[in-house]
Amino acid sequence: MRHFTDVTDLTPDELRHVLEEAARGKAAHHRGERKETLAGRVVALIFEKPSLRTRVSFESAIMQLGGGSMFLSSQEVGFGWRESLADVTRTLNHYLDAIVLRVYKHETVTEMARWAQVPIINGLSELAHPCQALADLLTIRENFGDLTGRSVTFAARLRTNRPDGMPLSSADFADVYGGSPAFRPGLSVAIQSGGARWFYHGRQPGVDDYLDATALRDARWATFSADLGDYRLWADAAGNPPTPAQWTAAVAAVEALEVVATGGAAASGAFALAAGVTGQLDLDFVVSRTATFVHPAHAGLCTAVLDLPAVPASDACGPVTVSYAADLDDNGVYEAPLTSPHTFTQGTTAVRATVTDGVGLATRWDFRVVVAPENVIDVTVPLSGVYTIPVTRCLSFELWRCGDPAPVTFERQVTFPAGTNPAVSLTLTAQCGEYTCLSVRDALHSLRATLPGAGLATVAGRYVADFAVAGRPLVTGDLNADHVIDVLDFGVFLSLWQQPAGPSLCGTPAPHADLNGDGVVNTADFTFIHGNYLRTSDPACCDPGGPGRVPVTEITVAELHARGLGSLAVADLNGDGLLNAADIGAFLNGIAPGMRRGDLNCDGVVNFDDIDPFVLALSGRSVYESSFPNCIWMNADCDGNGTVNFDDIDAFVALLGS
Repeated sequence: MRHFTDVTDLTPDELRHVLEEAARGKAAHHRGERKETLAGRVVALIFEKPSLRTRVSFESAIMQLGGGSMFLSSQEVGFGWRESLADVTRTLNHYLDAIVLRVYKHETVTEMARWAQVPIINGLSELAHPCQALADLLTIRENFGDLTGRSVTFAARLRTNRPDGMPLSSADFADVYGGSPAFRPGLSVAIQSGGARWFYHGRQPGVDDYLDATALRDARWATFSADLGDYRLWADAAGNPPTPAQWTAAVAAVEALEVVATGGAAASGAFALAAGVTGQLDLDFVVSRTATFVHPAHAGLCTAVLDLPAVPASDACGPVTVSYAADLDDNGVYEAPLTSPHTFTQGTTAVRATVTDGVGLATRWDFRVVVAPENVIDVTVPLSGVYTIPVTRCLSFELWRCGDPAPVTFERQVTFPAGTNPAVSLTLTAQCGEYTCLSVRDALHSLRATLPGAGLATVAGRYVADFAVAGRPLVTGDLNADHVIDVLDFGVFLSLWQQPAGPSLCGTPAPHADLNGDGVVNTADFTFIHGNYLRTSDPACCDPGGPGRVPVTEITVAELHARGLGSLAVADLNGDGLLNAADIGAFLNGIAPGMRRGDLNCDGVVNFDDIDPFVLALSGRSVYESSFPNCIWMNADCDGNGTVNFDDIDAFVALLGS
């Protein structure tokens, strides 16, 4: 078992091996390959100081490699005040597979490494930030190839995070300028080579090494008025700025350096010193934003015409030009020039953007464009009628490419808002291709609505199916899914009369007659059937002249039983053995299932035994129901005018004689 507390823990050969493995892993990740190197492993991140990049990068990497991570703050761990470092480490040994530390004192790292039985990784201490050093080396390696013989300078807020240059000598750099006291910062060398030694306000760089590359870049050696806490940048002991000749000499000295890296808060977004002094682009910012852009194919196609993304480069000197090229063989060679917009084929295309600024300095940004083999359909569906509360429906869609043996089908549960003809919008995704028609229905309650031909439009690379604009709402009232609203739906409605109904979800069994969503089957639901009576579904997609649906306007009770629909016989409200418009009229006149005019003792027939109960009914509902609590008072409405009074006597006598 080994710890990683400093870059010097690695030999030059080990360092090269780590960088090579990192490059291979990064390339595999960009290809979408997932490695499970840390599968079943748990890594703890113990941070005494806050972090953005360190924490996010470690947690992301651990997850991408198949492991799990946990974050512990200093308050939770309590180094040295709740428990000793030795006790903390011994405890963690039992639960973890590795520990990442971001601490103030380097001795915390070394002391935990002394007691740890799992690897200790230094995520930052006062002495070293080795993981950041490796990341910088990988970035330089990606852009300059072999590290041997390269010169590097560091510019940083040295009192915050000292970029210790010594470890980089392990990478065979010929000349390293570091920020530790044993090394002069590269910018100090450049300033001295200009013929004068420049000071911070009241302080010499050699006495208090405090450089700020971002402030230098912004100041541009011009006004020298940029405040940095209690410091003021770049003036000599008398407060004078450098002369033009001294400035030219200083720039020449810095330009001789090939790579500039920065550290610390004000210099984040590395290579800022070169950006400010030599015009070098903000290379680290670009490289760290390696990205994958995923787009659906354009409607009707399996390709996508896309504008090439803007390059996230900054700190350029003069105007910037960008050229793009694609690696069509995914072999690392970007041989195919691209212009914007470009037609990308289905799959993944590796692209390299090369950015050049006004003084000829260049950098690059690699990214991938993925065209998914799918088309997007934006759909708007209105629901006919007036709804006082939101209603949930299960919508079934059929997307057709006429000539195919079957459609692409979708099922979506949606909730329509309250209101008149409310609508919902949703997005569907289908295998890319040229589609010609979309239909939708709520199989429990509505007729089919169809958008053929031009109704299925293409806007900004997406299919748009707006049933509202096309005037094709879902028409409610088809309760038996036969694509017509007729007397059979009236029968279904009355077979469920006054029964409670749950919500209409995908998977709810048929029939479901609560059309207005209030939880019970009642007269309000009948208004949909009555208002849409004899309407039929739109023709099916790709079959506009297909067989029409003929509404059933009359059917005998015997035929209902023969078809297995005997439960609908309850809708024969007038008892004539037929289910037809007369029964709908009877319902409109107040007759409901279970009622039989003149049958006041509820024995199923009208005879002289009903005379006394009829007299009680004429006396009032409460009087009648006190003697016949399980019978229907409105059966005494023998003339069908919706009320019970003495005008019903003649009609009752007629029923006795029938």
